[in-house]
Amino acid sequence: MNSMHHIVVIYTDAGGGHRAAAETIRDLLEKEGGYRVTLVNPYQEIHPQLDVYARWTRFDGEQIYNEIILGKGRNGFFCLIYYAIVLASIYLQAPIGRRAFRDYFARVRPDLVISVLPMLNRVIIDSTKDAEGTPNIPVAVLMTDWMELSRGSWYPRGRDYYAICGTSPGLGQLADHRRAAAVFPLSGNLIHPSFLNAAPMDRAGARTAIGLDPNCPTICFLYGGGGSWRMHELALALRHESIRLQVIFLCGKNQALAESLQTIQWPFGVIVMGFTREVHRYLAVSDLFVGKPGPGSVSEALASGLDLLLDRSMAMPQERPLLKWVEREGLGRAFSSVGEFITLLRLACAKGEDPAHPPSHSSRGNGSNRSAWELPGIVAEMLRLGPPTTK
Repeated sequence: MNSMHHIVVIYTDAGGGHRAAAETIRDLLEKEGGYRVTLVNPYQEIHPQLDVYARWTRFDGEQIYNEIILGKGRNGFFCLIYYAIVLASIYLQAPIGRRAFRDYFARVRPDLVISVLPMLNRVIIDSTKDAEGTPNIPVAVLMTDWMELSRGSWYPRGRDYYAICGTSPGLGQLADHRRAAAVFPLSGNLIHPSFLNAAPMDRAGARTAIGLDPNCPTICFLYGGGGSWRMHELALALRHESIRLQVIFLCGKNQALAESLQTIQWPFGVIVMGFTREVHRYLAVSDLFVGKPGPGSVSEALASGLDLLLDRSMAMPQERPLLKWVEREGLGRAFSSVGEFITLLRLACAKGEDPAHPPSHSSRGNGSNRSAWELPGIVAEMLRLGPPTTK
């Protein structure tokens, strides 16, 4: 008999956080042993008809989200219309979607389904029920956002699934007992354990090894896995400043952005990287994180001990509560204009060079987020419990 549990993790490539969470779950469970994990993007592999953008335009929905909404900062009314169209498509195609997921699950026979994407979860949960409406595959929803943008966008009504959540606002929303059979809290947003292994390191030596000044304040720019040309705008403003600093630009999959930054003559030390799986190493040698307020990136930066400068102009609607929380907790500041960014950067760099106020790197990454160590136990418990009963 095969004792391996088969776990299916459902994700989307719209933004980098969903895939990062899915890959983290896979890495954690496969390291634990006794698990076989399949990652599946339903918009590509199960129910492509859901993507109305691919049928109506030259781009698929994930491209529009990554290249226009995130890449070009169309995160206001355009973004809300994008969400509305996706929701309408899911609602109108729900019967077809349930059949597509049911056929997929019948074929791959998972022991547990974990969804790390929003909007589609009621369709996924309903698809795991047989003709009599009895659940036969347990489903869990793990939110990668800070909180739900609208009621039910992540955690639908019903007690026929499990909920996993690592933020106080999200747990507060789940206090509604008409949602989820059980709630499994995490101590923070799920991030890869590479960001949580906060062993003491020779930061000066690590900086020297990658060509940086070991004693210079170091800024890490990161605008998600797809990068953003907003980095280029802020970078150009830095050339005219006399602030003592050095910069790491993590451009993600935006190769054109990386190539453009590499052609600039910089008056300070610079590292320009495209897509890399070594983000934790670059955060570990930095003092300050500059970027969009994605819950995953912010959680990684905080676990790495960095102060935060978050770009309010690039905040998605569901990310705005995170901005307020960061400022309320004194973990960083937010900016909108280039001028405001430069002002806050000067203050941050001056603080870092003041012996009375050294960088907070050594004290911020204190192990409070232990999500990666908590998740395998939660998965084991859900498998033990089996499908939730609604009777």
